[in-house]
Amino acid sequence: MTLAVCVSYGEMKHGALTWCSTCKFEPGDDPDNGGDLHSMILSDHYSPVETLEEFSARMLSGLPRPKLAIADEVQFRENPRAPRNSMRKSWFGR
Repeated sequence: MTLAVCVSYGEMKHGALTWCSTCKFEPGDDPDNGGDLHSMILSDHYSPVETLEEFSARMLSGLPRPKLAIADEVQFRENPRAPRNSMRKSWFGR
């Protein structure tokens, strides 16, 4: 089962592209905001569970969601199934 972090609220949830039972955010509601992209990035397909838990705790404390380096985000958008071993995740912000 996929573990993920809600990109809107920071709560841990099951499934990257599922709605958040806490804040009701559903990836894909606003295709221009990149919710699907960030929801996939903040899942256990791309980050260890321990890292997701840390992201969740930081977001729940009020920090914004973590972002990828711009080059990595472009690469991810072009080919979301490519291996992510070399992704350079910044913690919070660019």
